[in-house]
Amino acid sequence: MLLSLLVEDSNGVGRPVAFGIASRDDRMHVEQFLNFFSENNSMETTEVVVTDKAVAEMNAVQKCWPNCRPLICHFHIMSSLNHFVRSCEFSAEDRKQCSKVRTLVNIIACYSTVVHSYSDYLNPVYTINRFDNRVERTAVR
Repeated sequence: MLLSLLVEDSNGVGRPVAFGIASRDDRMHVEQFLNFFSENNSMETTEVVVTDKAVAEMNAVQKCWPNCRPLICHFHIMSSLNHFVRSCEFSAEDRKQCSKVRTLVNIIACYSTVVHSYSDYLNPVYTINRFDNRVERTAVR
């Protein structure tokens, strides 16, 4: 598995700054990668870390970089929601409601400025992961 870290430069462009290869996509391997990076780079100005919806990554970020606010990537939120909706057998009326929910989630994901605690994000992520058949229920410490 390829691990990568990108930073956003002053022009808003993502720049790769670190790559790692791990035998597994679990919390321990992600933590080793993040710790190696932070031992060799200053994390003083890092405020936010965006991950996909993998609980292992979010837990590793929370443990290794507790002063950073973890966020879930907008693309992955919408992708999981769309996958879930497509996998369900809904009536025509239910599909209309699902479309409204997708729009609402998109608005919230794009424009939310409210800071939530890390744990507040976990329950929806567990649900999203369950529908994608990717469950790792690692406890937040």
